[in-house]
Amino acid sequence: MKLKTSAYLAIFLAFTITFAAFAPVSSNAYQAAQESSELLHVVCRKTESLEVSYAPTGKLLEKSVYVRFEIYNNHSSPAHVRIVDRVACINSSTLTFLYGTPQPATVETFGNLTRIVWENVTIDARKTIRYYYTAESLKKAPLAVNMSLRVHGEPARITEAEGIYFTNANISDTVSLQLRINNTLQPLYVANNRTAIQPLLCTVSLALSNDYFSGIKTCPKANTTSTMADKTVITWITFLGNVSKTLEASADIIDVGSWGEVTLDPIVIQASSSSEMLETYFTNAVNNLDFSIELMESFATSSEELCNQTSQMGRALEGIANATEEMSENTTLLVDSLMLVASSIEMADNMLNTSQTCLLLANSSLAQFMSDSETMAFLASHPELAVYLYHAVGNLTLAYTYIDWVRNGYEYGGETIPGLSEIADTLYGIAEAVNLTGTVTQNLTGQLNGLAQALYLISDSANQTKMELAPTLNQLKTEKASLEDVLLTFNSKTVVPFNLEIQPQSAEPQPLEILEENIAIEQLDANLWAVTAVNASNLADHSQIAYCLSIQIKNGTANLEPKAEVYVNGEWQPAEKTLLGLQYDRHGGILYLSPWKKLNASSSANLLVDWAGRPVRLTVTSQAKPDVEIKEVDYAELYENVEITATEGQTECSIIQPHIVIKNVTAPKPPPPPPQPEKTLMEILMEYMQKPEVWLLLLLAVVLAAVLFKAAKKAKKKRQAKLWREKTGETEKADVEELLKEIEAIERALSS
Repeated sequence: MKLKTSAYLAIFLAFTITFAAFAPVSSNAYQAAQESSELLHVVCRKTESLEVSYAPTGKLLEKSVYVRFEIYNNHSSPAHVRIVDRVACINSSTLTFLYGTPQPATVETFGNLTRIVWENVTIDARKTIRYYYTAESLKKAPLAVNMSLRVHGEPARITEAEGIYFTNANISDTVSLQLRINNTLQPLYVANNRTAIQPLLCTVSLALSNDYFSGIKTCPKANTTSTMADKTVITWITFLGNVSKTLEASADIIDVGSWGEVTLDPIVIQASSSSEMLETYFTNAVNNLDFSIELMESFATSSEELCNQTSQMGRALEGIANATEEMSENTTLLVDSLMLVASSIEMADNMLNTSQTCLLLANSSLAQFMSDSETMAFLASHPELAVYLYHAVGNLTLAYTYIDWVRNGYEYGGETIPGLSEIADTLYGIAEAVNLTGTVTQNLTGQLNGLAQALYLISDSANQTKMELAPTLNQLKTEKASLEDVLLTFNSKTVVPFNLEIQPQSAEPQPLEILEENIAIEQLDANLWAVTAVNASNLADHSQIAYCLSIQIKNGTANLEPKAEVYVNGEWQPAEKTLLGLQYDRHGGILYLSPWKKLNASSSANLLVDWAGRPVRLTVTSQAKPDVEIKEVDYAELYENVEITATEGQTECSIIQPHIVIKNVTAPKPPPPPPQPEKTLMEILMEYMQKPEVWLLLLLAVVLAAVLFKAAKKAKKKRQAKLWREKTGETEKADVEELLKEIEAIERALSS
């Protein structure tokens, strides 16, 4: 449907207001259309195939689009409908309608879009109609195919005659096929100067006759290999993104056909526009990458924490080791001091022991001296001296006792006071224990230092693990971003064919309304202007979808070619128009957009969007505010009772293969016949009975026997007649003549 210009809409509104009296008539027409749409229950299916044929030399032979659609009337009453179909990039002059498909009422063009309309189509109740048409396609094929053929390792020399291609080979030569496929879809702008190409699901099939080929090899390995009608069918299934795919197959020639040649079936490449499976695949891939990234980030965080914690623990253990090392040094000094004190006490004990011995000797000598009679007599005369001597003996004894207490200990107040020897032994024990503790402390210090070094190694290892994870993690994040970019491209309608449109015949189209005030123009700079929105309103009571929009921007009479910017990540980013799905016709100064924007009943939407539905603004340089004119809007009516299945689109590329003419064909010698087995008499008779000449001889024998039997019978009759004539007197001459006639008759019978 074409949208009127804003001026035309203004006239239309004025006309409507002026002739408001005609409103009841319009209401009745609208009511009739509504009733007609309620009676409309149809189901639509459409298939659009792009078929491309290449010669083995790479020359494009044919590129055509084939469209087939069917409409089923799921109502008890006949349906009277208007059918609108859209197909992109065709030569409309080559449209051919097949299998009884009626000629359309109109064929219109909108940029590179062709709109075909059939009016007053009647579909009987519970019946299906099918339409077919074909046309030359001007669309760039989504695949670029480059094939090379080698015979025995050398490039094949392919010749052409009357549209048939030939190449030469010999029996036992190896024929190799190499196929390189590229995705040639338009790259799409994603963000920050990144672009992505929508991937294609491709199926490549190659069939080789088992009568002519053996030893089939493929690289990469084929996804499936099957046998059909004495042919080995090799099938590769691959995703085709922005990297080309190379497929190879080879086989040995083992036999030739009756004309001394080997035929090769065309290579068939099918690419589907159905994005549901691909979108599901890439969504799952992104989710799996998300999970892997989360695990790796968690592991990297754990590694960082382990690195920090083990480093801190290593420093703590190193501090403890230093403290124990200082303690070990202090322990050595303490042991030396204890040993010195113990040895001093032991020396004192030895000295006291010597003193005690001396006291004992002195006491014994003094007692012996005092017990002498002369001494006793003398002491008797000197009592003071005797008292002194007794005191001396007592003091020596007391000193000896005190020294013994000091050396061996004593009980005092219920407690045992150790002696010097015990104290020395205790100090020696303490010194030995302290010395042992010092050794343990030294060992502990070494172990602590070892543990600290081990923790440092663990920290370094954890840090190294984190550093090694960083590039992989970055690669995974980059891959995830790339997959998300690819996933975004499935919003593009680049390879999606248009759906069929069905309208009740009595319904009047309700154009999308775009008033002048619905076009937003902003001044960005002194001479820089931007068209930021084109808001369209759906005034109908059913949904509509805006497929295409054409805009012309002028400064007076001069056309202005706009630049495009897209709103991504909170900012306007400049991008090439083609990367946003926009096409500019410099000859007419018209910009074409493909919003594919669905508008519900009585709703509005901005149609100035890119292929992903993101806002786009068009900037131009002009001293004055530019004039923006909406030339046309192509939209489709979406009625509730019309069930439209998404159009199935396919691309099929076939590469014709040359006939391989075999040069070294020689007729093989026939094998010697096997020896004949001995036959029985019955078998010999049956074999002879099957020969036609035997049957002929038998037939002649039967005929001869019959003739002879007849002749004998006649001869008998003649003899009887002769006897009768002799009796009656007839002459002998008559008998001879009669006999000659009979002989001639027999000869004629035998010759026949």
